[in-house]
Amino acid sequence: MPTPLINVLVVDDHPAVRAGLRALIDAQDDMRAVGEASDGFTLAPAIRRLDPALILLDYQMPGTNGLELCRRIKARTPAPRVVIYSSFVAATMAIPARIAGADALVDKGVPPRELAATIRAVMQGETVAGEVTPEAMNLAGELL
Repeated sequence: MPTPLINVLVVDDHPAVRAGLRALIDAQDDMRAVGEASDGFTLAPAIRRLDPALILLDYQMPGTNGLELCRRIKARTPAPRVVIYSSFVAATMAIPARIAGADALVDKGVPPRELAATIRAVMQGETVAGEVTPEAMNLAGELL
């Protein structure tokens, strides 16, 4: 029996990044980009309309950030999985990402195969949101 496709909603304010992520996702045999959103305003209607299993969410968004949007997404029932995808990933983001309910925190600099592997891991119930170390706990207060 074939594995069901992972329906992914791509959320990023840069059209070229959204296009690249959609191409990466659609190139996977087990994933499909079901749509995209460019900001927090277009995100909620896209979730209602598309019912994605996973949201690939940029951290830096106009008027808000990925952590705030993640909190809103995770308040839904049922809540889709959320992978925060950012060029600003640091050890200090692990705790705020977990508090926001993120299932994973991924740096935009990772190779495409690693991003795809993280999406698969998250869909299998794994949390890939960075290591929570004492140092990270001390530094995370700046983001909370």
